[in-house]
Amino acid sequence: LCGVHSPGQPLAAPKAQHALRVFNQLLASWRLDGLLVYGIDRQVFSLAAGSGTYTIGIGGAWAIERPLRIERAGLIIQTMTPTLEIPLKVLTDAEYQDIRLKGLASVWPIWLYYNPDFPLGTVIVWPVPTEVRQVALYLWHVLPQLPTLVTAVDFPPGYEEALLYNGARRLAGAYGMQLLPDVLLLAEQSKS
Repeated sequence: LCGVHSPGQPLAAPKAQHALRVFNQLLASWRLDGLLVYGIDRQVFSLAAGSGTYTIGIGGAWAIERPLRIERAGLIIQTMTPTLEIPLKVLTDAEYQDIRLKGLASVWPIWLYYNPDFPLGTVIVWPVPTEVRQVALYLWHVLPQLPTLVTAVDFPPGYEEALLYNGARRLAGAYGMQLLPDVLLLAEQSKS
């Protein structure tokens, strides 16, 4: 599609590895685009009494892949049947900065703030819970990175075409090639 390689011909390992890097860069950039997030994952985490700050990411207190965004959050109340989930307001940077008594404690947290630092993000619940609780976080589904050229990945319908044509667009630029107008059009339309 991008004029760098003929279909059916063996691909040299350096070019194949370069294509994999470019493809993973494309996926990484798409992780930041909310319109390309195809799912929201619900994850439940424990809150310790007297602790309001938690690191999230591989190696953090909550050891999952560091989320780019917390879409929603809820405080889980298990003393009722069925279990009740009370929404927590997810604060913006400005709203969190406006809290004057950041160490205030209460039985019930009502707000949550997320700072997506790297490599670990920071989740802060406020007020600091005085009892053990659970919180449900609704996180943007992370587009996977491909460790090898033969890694099998499933995407929802429409993603294969978008990745194919936008991958060709990225590779053509890397090799100084011009794409055919119909390939450019399909890259734009499929991503939309």
